[in-house]
Amino acid sequence: MVNDLMNYNEVAPRFRSRRAYINEWQKEAANIASRGEHSRHEMLIKQLISKGGTLYDVLGIVGRLYTLTLADLRYQFAVSLSDEKLKTEEIHLALMKYFLSAQVSFFNFERQGFISQSGEDNRMRPTTIFFSGQLVAFVAVFANQNFFHNCVKFVLDQFDIGAVSGTEKPLAPLFMIRLAEKFIGISPRDWEVENKPWSVNLFTEEPLFAELWQHWDTEDMELIHSLLIQLANRHTFTASRNNKDGSRDFAAHAEQYPIDLHFIMRLREWRGLANPEIKHRLTEPPFDRLPEPIETIELPDELHQVMKKTREVIPDFDAVINAAKTRDWQMLL
Repeated sequence: MVNDLMNYNEVAPRFRSRRAYINEWQKEAANIASRGEHSRHEMLIKQLISKGGTLYDVLGIVGRLYTLTLADLRYQFAVSLSDEKLKTEEIHLALMKYFLSAQVSFFNFERQGFISQSGEDNRMRPTTIFFSGQLVAFVAVFANQNFFHNCVKFVLDQFDIGAVSGTEKPLAPLFMIRLAEKFIGISPRDWEVENKPWSVNLFTEEPLFAELWQHWDTEDMELIHSLLIQLANRHTFTASRNNKDGSRDFAAHAEQYPIDLHFIMRLREWRGLANPEIKHRLTEPPFDRLPEPIETIELPDELHQVMKKTREVIPDFDAVINAAKTRDWQMLL
């Protein structure tokens, strides 16, 4: 039996409550507001648009956009819990901002990167294994197939050219990247090659992922129900602050949201497969169903202006990115 292979037959007993999560965010939001980070970011954008700037100014704005976007995502999930209504459009917009910031940071990796005299690679990488997996999964759940395919190609491109950093090997993000690669039909890389940040025998380390790899698209509803319940339980164990080995596969904004569960359910939906009803602590309203896909997204005009200025400040911006691509992905703006 599948259940005999796993150790996730109950919810982690010390997985914190939704109320504790909301309360922690409220304190963090107050600290961000007191530091005036959003106001300063808006001021920098206005200065860039009105007066122009340098490559340093552009990358500074993009770096802040990345940081503030992750805070915005956590805020939207906390508000979703408080209001008992999933803030789908707001989350989608935040994800697109994060995706854009990663794409612009990719330019910085290519253009500004250098190898030190000692031979050490000192380039600032645009994303990590951890956030690459989170990005792919969230775009699947909160966007649509077109954005998803573009995002997967972008993320895999970063792996191809060594632009992904991270010494830890988060298993859930790696599994979601690999399943995304499989889903869109790209020939798999050698994920277990030695001496890479992502080198790990994923299916030996986590037998549940080995089972899901084989059966995520099964039509056996009893089997997929069992596997998804265990996946939800694994989420609570891994995201628990009391996890015995201290590892966490989920960012703060995904702690209370079953992103891994909904990711697989979205892929099944795209394959025309039915999904079982999952009753679990993580799937209580407003997280009890997949969000409706958003076919189009209008990024704020200020970001259009930032990208316009970026291309004025950096005339070869697109040429550098196009020359560095190993896959056919497109800039969001």
